[in-house]
Amino acid sequence: MNAPAAAPTALAVARRWLQRRVWLARWLPAADQRATLFWSVIAGLVGAASVLFLRAALLGVQWLLTQETTSLIDTARLLPPWRRLATPAAGGLIAGLLVHWGQRYLQGQRAADYMEAVVVGDGVVRARPALLRTLASLFSIGSGGSLGREGPLLQFAAAVTSSAGRRAGLRPPRLPLMVASAAAAALAATYHAPLGSSLFVAEIVLGSIAMESFGPLVLASIVAVAVTRPILGGQAVFPTTVFRFESIRELPLHLLVGILLGAAAPGFVRLLAAARASFAALQLPPAFQLGLGGLIVGAISLVVPEVWGNGHNSLDNMLRGEALGWTALILLLGAKLAATLASVGSGGIGGVFTPTMLLGGLGGWFLGAVFHHLWPTQTAIPAAYALVGMGAFLAATTRAPLTAVVMVFEMTLNPDAIVPLLLACIAAYSVARGFDTQSLYSDQLHNRGLSTPTLRVEALQRSAPPTVPAGATLEQIAFAFARARAGIVAVVRPDGRAIGAIRIAAVQPFLTDPDVCHLVTAGDVAEDLPLTVTQGSNLTDALAAFQHTDSPYLVVVDDAAGGRPCGLLSRRDLLLTLAHGAEW
Repeated sequence: MNAPAAAPTALAVARRWLQRRVWLARWLPAADQRATLFWSVIAGLVGAASVLFLRAALLGVQWLLTQETTSLIDTARLLPPWRRLATPAAGGLIAGLLVHWGQRYLQGQRAADYMEAVVVGDGVVRARPALLRTLASLFSIGSGGSLGREGPLLQFAAAVTSSAGRRAGLRPPRLPLMVASAAAAALAATYHAPLGSSLFVAEIVLGSIAMESFGPLVLASIVAVAVTRPILGGQAVFPTTVFRFESIRELPLHLLVGILLGAAAPGFVRLLAAARASFAALQLPPAFQLGLGGLIVGAISLVVPEVWGNGHNSLDNMLRGEALGWTALILLLGAKLAATLASVGSGGIGGVFTPTMLLGGLGGWFLGAVFHHLWPTQTAIPAAYALVGMGAFLAATTRAPLTAVVMVFEMTLNPDAIVPLLLACIAAYSVARGFDTQSLYSDQLHNRGLSTPTLRVEALQRSAPPTVPAGATLEQIAFAFARARAGIVAVVRPDGRAIGAIRIAAVQPFLTDPDVCHLVTAGDVAEDLPLTVTQGSNLTDALAAFQHTDSPYLVVVDDAAGGRPCGLLSRRDLLLTLAHGAEW
């Protein structure tokens, strides 16, 4: 009869457990990366759900005000003149009343939008003010205001993600990144442009295309498009375009389109600022101010009903090559500009992305018509220049040329447009930047008095790691690692002051030899103090400390003399924060 097997010793159990942890650490993404990937998927799902929900809500508001669910331009044409005049005014009035009553109910809580939440760096978008802002925007847009639909979509997605992230304990810089990811996802699902939407948020909101932040944006956008594609269809936003790049002889003309629209873009940004200032100078209650803006849009639509909505249908018709006479072109350009100024200036809550593209497309069409009139056999039809113009004007107003090129390409899926778009967008960006450094979005943030925060290590640190004394055995080290979320343990003196840190990979060489591992102590495998940084250090000092180690974490101590461990600083969190533009 065989003797029963001896029970494994505590040391053997600890050794096997540590071997498994080392194996998992080698083959699985780090805990930070796994958490980021998980929350990126959540942000993508939230973005997709927000688009589906708010599309239905906008149609409901439109039907409530007009008893029609066709496009806003077709709705405007179907309505009698008095309703065409009154509907945008009524929508603005209702939106203003919602803002007024909401401010009283929320007792002065301000609704921070997603850009502000990311720029300030805390990622906090309060749910109730954001929902109120979204509801008000539905009436501004659904009644025919000259505003983009992306505004409430991004706001709603950001608010839901921010609330969920805060409940789950996410902190900066992870929470702002997830808010930005939700915004990118909502934009991607709206325009069927995952890469362009990721670039939009990276370039304009985060101010960086660093992979630490760009990867989560792309993943969230892909998830959102994958979810909405079977429901909304997978076709391009502007599926039929007549653009054909036939000859390099036209490139100088596309360059000229970029230069001229780049010169016009700062004027458009200043006009929007002037419109806001003019309405504010009237000192009207929000309801009357928004109602006045809607009334102006309604009055313009009596002559040009195409000013209703964000301009998508007009852009689609232009890019299909629909004929547009000189008089109709100039009238639509002036009317759409005036309607957009009235909607945005009066405080209408919505986006300006699509209206901006329409204005650029109209400008490109005008220039293309001039070129085609002068050289009819050597130039493409005006619709080709309209496509280039919408990208160039977008690049100039947002100061994001790469976003403009990729976004326009994804919305049209026309490869012939890439070379002219690149040329025109870079030219427009360069010219606009020479005139003024403020962009369409940075000007809005500047008006709110926002600035990039100056941060210290203390603002980014996580909870303190487990600690062990220098004489701790392998069993004690294993027990400490069982409580270590980040795979790092601090080694301390008897008085609690840090003398180093242990990474789980550092114990690997001692795990293969059972005769040696019982001799190992924490002091033998600990790395010295280059793995620590103080709470009061600035981000430059923290970055310099990371350059002396390949560790994903630094132990944060409470003073410069190698004090007591009080937290952990993640390399990924630091890079994310620096990529978002925080002061060093």
